[in-house]
Amino acid sequence: MKTDNLKRCIVRAATECEECLRLADFAEREPSLSGGMADSLRKMAAYHSDNAFLWARRLHAVESHA
Repeated sequence: MKTDNLKRCIVRAATECEECLRLADFAEREPSLSGGMADSLRKMAAYHSDNAFLWARRLHAVESHA
């Protein structure tokens, strides 16, 4: 059960990362969304990416001890 929860966390974090990157690309192309919004969204994407890797390392540790 624990591995299922970790896998869900990985998928959620990866999805959030991808969504932030798509929004950042949109913000770069949309002139009305200036003021660093794209940069902020890319930082959020990096945060979600880091979370996905963190959960993946935890999953690997759990599966290695199983």
